[in-house]
Amino acid sequence: MVAAKNRHQNSVAGICRATLTTIALVLSTLVGVIDAQSSNGLAGLPIRSAADVTFALLARSPSQQDYQTEQVRRFLDKYGQLVEMSEELTVQSNQAGSSRFRLQLIAAGSSDVSVPGVAPPSQQWTRTYQSNAGLLHQHGSFRVHDPLAAAANYRIFDFGASTRAARNVRRVVVYPLSGDKAIWLLDVDTQTGLVLYSAEYDATARLLSEVEVMKLEVGSSQVTQTPGWNWQPQLTITDLATQQEATQCIRSGLPTMPAVASIIPEYVLSRTHVSENPLNQDQVLVFTYTDGIDEFFVSEAFGSQDPFAGTPVTLRNLGQHSHTIASYDDPGLRAYVFHEAGTTFQVVGRNSLRRLQEVARRVCQQAVVGS
Repeated sequence: MVAAKNRHQNSVAGICRATLTTIALVLSTLVGVIDAQSSNGLAGLPIRSAADVTFALLARSPSQQDYQTEQVRRFLDKYGQLVEMSEELTVQSNQAGSSRFRLQLIAAGSSDVSVPGVAPPSQQWTRTYQSNAGLLHQHGSFRVHDPLAAAANYRIFDFGASTRAARNVRRVVVYPLSGDKAIWLLDVDTQTGLVLYSAEYDATARLLSEVEVMKLEVGSSQVTQTPGWNWQPQLTITDLATQQEATQCIRSGLPTMPAVASIIPEYVLSRTHVSENPLNQDQVLVFTYTDGIDEFFVSEAFGSQDPFAGTPVTLRNLGQHSHTIASYDDPGLRAYVFHEAGTTFQVVGRNSLRRLQEVARRVCQQAVVGS
C-alpha cells in the first residue's frame, strides 16, 4: 500500500513538473491564458472548450447543484509523510455560495499505533472531523472565494481533455502571479463545473496535498433529508459587517485591527467574525483575508492565559516581557503565535506564503503599542 502511494505521488509529481516547466516558458507572453472576466460564467456549462473554465465558474459551481462524492484527501504531515483520508461529502445547493454540507471521515490511512494514554490516530482523526469538518471543506483544498480577485492574482492554463472518476474533465493549472503561493492542478468536470481533482504544489513542484474524487453522484436524491444532517460549528459564530463592530462586540479586551495592506497588498479582508464558546463564553475575533483563492487568518483570543508563561523566553532584563513570537510550520501550514495584554494572537496560512512572518510581526507591533 505504501509503495503504491509513493508510486502515485511520484508519477503525479513528475507530470506536474513537466506541466509547470511548460507554463514557465509560456508565462512571460501569457499565450493560452484564460481570462476569467472574458467568459460568461455558468453559461459555459457544459464545458466544451478551454475558454469555458473560468474563475467565475469555479466559484459558483459548488453551490449550483446537490451532489455527493466519495473522495480521498492526501497531505504531508509534519514529518513529511503522506497521510490519506477517505471521505464522503454531501452538499445541498442553496444557489448562494453557503450551501449546507456534511463531510464525513470514512477511513483514516494512518495505522493505530498504541501509545499509553493517547487515543489511536483513527480516533483522533474522527474527533478532528467532527469538530473541524467545516474548516476542511471550506478552507482545506482548492476553492475560489472571490473570482474577480482571483483573476487579478492568478492565471488559468488549459491542458486539454481527460477523464476522472469515469467522467469527462478539463485539466487546467491555476498559476499565481506571486512566487510565494501554491500552484494548483485541477480536473474540472465538464458537465457540472465541479473540481474532481485538486493538487497543491509549491514553487519547486513538490506535491503538498490533493483531493481526488473517486465517485460523483449529482441530484437531490443524493442528499439526506433528516433534520440536522448537515455539519454545524460547535461554537457560536457572529459575523460582523465592519471591523469597528468588533469593539462593541468584544466584552473583555480591546481588539487590534490588523494593518497589513502594505505587506501583502493583493489580499483583502473578506470576513470578520467572532466565535464564542457557549460553555465558558470565551470570545475569539477572527479576520479572514483572501487574494481570491489563497487565504490567511488573524485571530485574537481575549482573556486567555499566556501560553509562554513560565518558559525561559518570557522573562529577560529583570522580568520585562520579551514579546515572543512562536512559529510552527509543516509542509502545508505556517502559523505564528504571540501573547500581549491578556490576548493570544494567531496568524495562520499556507506554508508557501512566506510574507506571513512579516504580517505576524506587524500585528505584534500593533498589539504592543496598543494601536
